[in-house]
This record gives sequence, C-alpha cells and structure tokens, in this order.
Amino acid sequence: MSIDKDLTTWNSGATEYLSVASDTDVFKELVDDPAFMGLLGEVTAKRILDIGCGDGTLVKKLRAKGAIVTGIDGSPQMIKSAQAKDPAGD
Repeated sequence: MSIDKDLTTWNSGATEYLSVASDTDVFKELVDDPAFMGLLGEVTAKRILDIGCGDGTLVKKLRAKGAIVTGIDGSPQMIKSAQAKDPAGD
C-alpha cells in the first residue's frame, strides 16, 4: 500500500471518527489522559510535536498546561477540526 493510499484512507475515515469522537469521553477524562499526562511530567515551556494529532484534543490539553505544541496529521479534515477546536494552536 502506498503512503498516498494510506492517507486517502485515513482522510476518508475522518468524517466518521469526528462524528463519534467526544470531548466528554469518561474513560479518557478519568483514566487515559491523567495516566498519559503523568508519564509526560511537567510540560511547561517544553516543545512537543504531536504526530497524528487527529482532531487536536491532546494538543489543546498540552497547550493548556503551558507546552509549546505543534500538531500534524495526514488528514486535511482532521487538521481543520483541530484548528476549529483551538484556533490559536499550531
């Protein structure tokens, strides 16, 4: 499979993902995110690259903790969603 085909497939699934993704995912809020943030430790003023940032949820959370974050994704649709979620983000 070529990278172009992979990215086309990823982008075509973005609409469905975005329709079911939720900022109110209880598992992510209570278990996954705290565990991940604990592994990262202090992020204030640290530069972080989120490869495959999707809808930008993690980028926004890291920026709120003072990190300097850049998110990239192969799906233009996901990038648009991330920019809408956090217009000041990068």
